[in-house]
Amino acid sequence: MTDDQNTPWTRERHSFSCTQETWDAAKKAWMSDLNTYPAWTEWLEAALAEAIAATRKQYGELATAPARIPPGRRESAPADAPSRTRRAFTCQPHIWADTRNAWWTERDSIVHLSDWISTAMSTKAAATPDRDPTTQRTPR
Repeated sequence: MTDDQNTPWTRERHSFSCTQETWDAAKKAWMSDLNTYPAWTEWLEAALAEAIAATRKQYGELATAPARIPPGRRESAPADAPSRTRRAFTCQPHIWADTRNAWWTERDSIVHLSDWISTAMSTKAAATPDRDPTTQRTPR
């Protein structure tokens, strides 16, 4: 199998942070859509791809993110800010590159890459209809 760049298909490990609430909603949405996305990574990549497409539609071409991007929040989080946990997943390189570029395109309105990813997850989770779990295929 090859990715869209016609290179050997591989996945690379990446990480981001999100709230437990965002994570739980995304996992619940994925479980409602196992027939379409038998693997969690496939659902998450689809969420990113949909958000990338929306950014492209809004801005046209994506800006190219620099090789080294700001690492995230450097200041202390506000006292009332929700706790965020670091999450890791594997992703196809072209999807991750486009994720970074889409976020970089929107960096004036979404300051941190993890926030952009969390928004993509929340948007897909909200758009995923609840399904009867007894009709879903069991993941292997």
